[in-house]
Amino acid sequence: MIRSSRHPAPVTRAILALTLLVPVPSFGVYFGMWSELTAGTPTGKAIYTAGKVWLLAFPAIWWFFIERGRWSWSPPRRGGLGVGVLSGILIGAIILGAYALFGGTLIDPEMVRDAAAQSGIDTLGWFLALAIYITFVNALIEEYVWRWFVVRQWEGMIQPRFAWLAVPLSALCFMIHHTMALGAQFGLVIVVLGSLGVFLGGLIWSILYTRYRSIWPAYLSHVLVDVAIFIVGYDLIFGF
Repeated sequence: MIRSSRHPAPVTRAILALTLLVPVPSFGVYFGMWSELTAGTPTGKAIYTAGKVWLLAFPAIWWFFIERGRWSWSPPRRGGLGVGVLSGILIGAIILGAYALFGGTLIDPEMVRDAAAQSGIDTLGWFLALAIYITFVNALIEEYVWRWFVVRQWEGMIQPRFAWLAVPLSALCFMIHHTMALGAQFGLVIVVLGSLGVFLGGLIWSILYTRYRSIWPAYLSHVLVDVAIFIVGYDLIFGF
């Protein structure tokens, strides 16, 4: 991983960094899942994939060549690993509890199964492969991008006394492309609940990052939350 900088980028540089990064996943989702011309086509898939590659590569390129940063694995010198685990357990328990109480009335399993079939994850093997990737790999990428990079860039644009605004702003950026992806596959209820969940998750993980200046507390929390989400997904797709 890459070391957290205690000296945020100058305002103009931070604006440019966010402009070059934040819209990219939304463009990828639009052309890959929404556009009548490209959705589901090789072109749309290529644009979507290119957006994912850019999301992964751009923060590192910017850090090394623009901010002149040094390589690091983002060590949790201030601690926070236990807090990350506890927050993940708490959020995951809330998700599972809410699903047990209200899932049957708010979520249509047939709609979820149809979406799974369209995505090719309606077999147990592919579902588990996706769950492992999203839980352990994609969560790490998202913490690196949306917490380590995006939170810092927002901090670089905001006066120190208003630095707390970097947390909700980064969470909002984190939510937007997720909302678009959900909207392309599910109905209003899942879109609203999913978007709210993503935003609240982004808030909590951004708070953990700003408190401990390491991605690992938020990553541990993120992993446990994703486990809970995939337990719900498994029940919706394969439960009887």
